[in-house]
Amino acid sequence: MGAARPHAPWRQRCEWVAAPEWAKTPELVYGAMRPALPTDPRTQAVTSFLPAYLTKGGAELDRYLAPGTRLSAPSPAPYSGVAVDQLAVEGETGGEPVVSVPGDGTVLRLLVTLRATGQDGVRLPLTYALTLKSRAGRWEIASLDGAPALITPTPAPAASGAPVRQPPPPDRRSTVMHDTVTLASGWIQTGTGLGNDIKGLIFDVAIPALCGIFVVVVGWKTKAPGPTIMAVIFAAIVWGLSANMGALKNKTTEDIVQYQSGPNAARSDQ
Repeated sequence: MGAARPHAPWRQRCEWVAAPEWAKTPELVYGAMRPALPTDPRTQAVTSFLPAYLTKGGAELDRYLAPGTRLSAPSPAPYSGVAVDQLAVEGETGGEPVVSVPGDGTVLRLLVTLRATGQDGVRLPLTYALTLKSRAGRWEIASLDGAPALITPTPAPAASGAPVRQPPPPDRRSTVMHDTVTLASGWIQTGTGLGNDIKGLIFDVAIPALCGIFVVVVGWKTKAPGPTIMAVIFAAIVWGLSANMGALKNKTTEDIVQYQSGPNAARSDQ
C-alpha cells in the first residue's frame, strides 16, 4: 500500500463567505429611448450635425454649433454614412411628438443611438451624448459630452432628533504638562539672560575697577616707583585678559581642534 497523500494546505483552510451584493446600475438623466422622428426639431439638429462630424471630416460643422462651441471632427472621416435611430431626452417621460423649439438659451441633454457605415461597408452601432441649446427657433449643438449624464443623488437630511457628537474634552494632563514645560522654558531663558548680564558686569566693570584700586593701593602703601610700575603692569595684564576672554576662548578651542585633527589623524592613517 502506498502512503496516504497529505491534504493541500489550502484545502484545510477553506472558509465560506457570502457573495458580494450586486452593484446598482447608475441612473441616467435621460428618459426612455424613442424613435428619432424626422418632424422632431431635436432629430433634425442631430441628423445634421452627426454626418458632418463623422463623414465629412468637419466640413460645414460650424453651422450646426452654438455660439462659443468649438469641436474638431475626426480626420480622415471614419465613416461613409450615418443613420440616427433613437433619442433619449433629458427629463422626458411622455411619448407625445415634439414639433416646437422653446425660447432662446434653453439647454437640453440627449442620448443618441445610431448606425454608422464604415469605409468597408460594415455598419456599427454607436451612442453619443449631446447637449443642445436653442437659438432663433432651432436647436444647436452646445457640446459633445464625454459620457452619459448621471443623476446626482441627493444626500439624506440628518434626523432632527439625532444626537450631535461632541468633540472629546482636552486631556488635562497634557495641558498641565504643556504649561509646566512653558514655565520651565521661561525660567531657563530668564536665568540665561541674567547670567550673561552678571558675566558682562564682572568682566567689563568689576575687574577694571579692582585693577585700578590695586594700583592705587600699591602706590600709596609703597610710595616707590618700582612696585607701582609692577602693579600697573600686572593690572594691565589682568585687565587685558578679562577684556579678551571671548577671543582667548575661541583661540583655545581652535588650537584643541587642530591638535586633535592633526596627530590623531596621522596615527589613524598609519
